[in-house]
Amino acid sequence: MSNQSTSWRHHYITQFYLQQWALDGGRLWETKKIAHNQKIVSYPKFPKETGFASYLNTLEPDLVTISDPNALEKRLAVEDDRACHALNALLEADRSGVPIEIKRAWAWFMYLQRERHPEKMARRIELGEQIREEILTSTPWLPPDSTVRDLFSPEMVRNLARSWMVSSAREQDWESLAEWTWYIVGGRRDFITTDSPVLLNAAHGEAEEASVYMVSMALSPKRLLICVPASWAAEIDDEWLGVVTTMHNGLLISLGPSYIYSSVALGGMSEINLLAMAAHCLKPYCEPG
Repeated sequence: MSNQSTSWRHHYITQFYLQQWALDGGRLWETKKIAHNQKIVSYPKFPKETGFASYLNTLEPDLVTISDPNALEKRLAVEDDRACHALNALLEADRSGVPIEIKRAWAWFMYLQRERHPEKMARRIELGEQIREEILTSTPWLPPDSTVRDLFSPEMVRNLARSWMVSSAREQDWESLAEWTWYIVGGRRDFITTDSPVLLNAAHGEAEEASVYMVSMALSPKRLLICVPASWAAEIDDEWLGVVTTMHNGLLISLGPSYIYSSVALGGMSEINLLAMAAHCLKPYCEPG
């Protein structure tokens, strides 16, 4: 099971995924940068202790009547259970023998991992509030107590921004990734992951409007998933896959995540100095309060 719940602790990096790195008594290593002194720190953490935000997916009461404030979190829990089973299948699959239904479930999960991040959520809410303000400003003839103004409330806009990521149209977009060729490969060194674990185009073209021609994501410290269009398959060889696997950790850190997760302390990993990269690239973490 995915171990997601409808409590106040809403995990945007799912516990079942982080569990793959929790090899030290059920704990993984979390690395972050403290804002006030720019110091890089690493601590062992249980998966439930990291990658969450308080009430991130909680829906607010509005005139459209939100009967269950946990409806979105419950929907995500169902999707995460589906992805948990898919991950188990992916870890047991050979390099290219992944059933289509497993591909669809994991493709949708990769999309959700990008969209449920608090920063992405905040940007959607901000955009929704801007659009609301523009609409209301352009319709001054609506009286202050009109039903339309009441329905188009700030609460409803925030709820729509939160729920947008699970729309069926978005699911269809990302499930098309299941038609691509998938490779599951190992590396000479362990893979890390971050709070933004899905890498598009080898860290090039991360902009929303950019065309996606490659998706990669570590499945565990020993397995990396690489997805490319089926038309590329004839050009892919072991040398190309080897280059992608060698570069993955560094490229993931270069995107500037807030957290890095590893199965051993980051400073003990024998490859390019990942701690030095972390010191340069990590976003500062501000302690609560």
